[in-house]
Amino acid sequence: MNLLTKVNVKNKVASSFLAGLTIMIFMSISYGIVKGKHFSQQTREELNEERGMIDSNSILKSPIEPNTWYGEAVSIVYGFFSVNLPINGLKHFLKPQILVFIVWQFFLFYILLVRFYSLIKHKKELSTEYWLMLFLFAYFIIQGVFEPDLGSAVRHKIGVFPLIYYLLYYENFRKEVQSHI
Repeated sequence: MNLLTKVNVKNKVASSFLAGLTIMIFMSISYGIVKGKHFSQQTREELNEERGMIDSNSILKSPIEPNTWYGEAVSIVYGFFSVNLPINGLKHFLKPQILVFIVWQFFLFYILLVRFYSLIKHKKELSTEYWLMLFLFAYFIIQGVFEPDLGSAVRHKIGVFPLIYYLLYYENFRKEVQSHI
């Protein structure tokens, strides 16, 4: 993802995400060739089959079975968008807890994208924040592969919430540190 921010492309943010998703797809396909099952098939799909619809209100089921290379590619992209830009979650419009997550996730992702765009422009001065943002987005990509439902996505984002908080307010943290020096 970092390498594509150095290349002269029109949209560095989108190309970084495309690179991250492409790397994840190739890793999963390689794993599938060696082990016989792809990442999302072995994790998300099998867990959802065991649990069924009864145990989850917001289950994430790939539109194509991930037992082929193209099915896995679709599953990874679908998982990434379902967890990070959950448009498909709007079908749960009668469940307020899911709608709150969807609204929160859209705002969070949008703000982080704007911040990432700014960090790419100033990555020499803000190299720590830039690398933390890359780490966070890589986590989001990986999370899209393994999350079985939106509830799990919320619980697993809690673990990186201090990082999210810092990346949302890094200017304030920098001002605070500079005022104490």
